[in-house]
Amino acid sequence: MSRRHVDAALLALSGVFFVAFPVIRPFGDGSGDPKVVAETFASGAWVVAHVLGLLAFILLALGLHGFIHYARNQNLAYAGFLLTTIGAGLTVAFFGAEAFGLHSIGEQALRESRTDALELANDLRFGPAIFVMLAGLLTVVVGTGVVAFAVWKSSLPSWSIATLAVGVFLWAVVLGVASPNQPLRIAESLLLATGLWALAWSMLRGQPLTTGT
Repeated sequence: MSRRHVDAALLALSGVFFVAFPVIRPFGDGSGDPKVVAETFASGAWVVAHVLGLLAFILLALGLHGFIHYARNQNLAYAGFLLTTIGAGLTVAFFGAEAFGLHSIGEQALRESRTDALELANDLRFGPAIFVMLAGLLTVVVGTGVVAFAVWKSSLPSWSIATLAVGVFLWAVVLGVASPNQPLRIAESLLLATGLWALAWSMLRGQPLTTGT
């Protein structure tokens, strides 16, 4: 299996995980009912969904490395890859905190029948960690945009490159302004995944500008 096949597989899996995240994730944390919120955090689906979400970002960053070989300006594409990787690292730190930190808080709240324990969830979500995630998402958006610009006039289809860049941007925006809206989260994840899947398929069929992939 060539590196090109590996890169395509990483992008395809990233798309699957991006869609799986809002499909599996329970959205009871937006209900306003402390018991429902605690049950949401304590559920296994909460942990699984967030682990898949952080894997989606990791695989996205790794898969973008393959785009370097399709870019006429490979230094620019590499810079975009580095930015995306750094941003993904910052973003998955928050996903990990939500996956396991909020899960523990939810279990404690249910075990001790103490809804005041959920106040710790707000401290975790909206404390300094939120700024780390926002910085990470912004860096991923910029990095992906730089990579898309670098490979725009390549053998990869322009529409799929644009779908990827727009999909990443909308994913970050929707997460910030419409987080509890499951149908919207699924819709924008499908848009992002469509770009990833199309690019993965195109990477298998198209020829890069440099060999060895």
